[in-house]
Amino acid sequence: MDYLESCSRIGVRNTEEIEDLIFHIRAYKDVPKILRSTVFTDIPKEVETKMKRDIVFLLKRDESLLHRYTEYITEIEKQRAVERLYIIECMKSFPFCTII
Repeated sequence: MDYLESCSRIGVRNTEEIEDLIFHIRAYKDVPKILRSTVFTDIPKEVETKMKRDIVFLLKRDESLLHRYTEYITEIEKQRAVERLYIIECMKSFPFCTII
């Protein structure tokens, strides 16, 4: 991503395309945080910060929380799939991304 930002600053390639790609890469990374602060505000913060073993114990005690957490993880993957597809399609237009 630093490379893309550098290209954007020096005017290599269409600046709008690079800025758009950077925006979607950042959005991909921020999906969990955005969903927690908007849609899934009822999931306790401790679920995010505990180790996996502790999360399983916490979720087993509260079945509704388990269901809600499952929805949260599913929604993260849906949102990230959309962002991933857009990032891949956008990168196809750059000359340094010949592998994709």
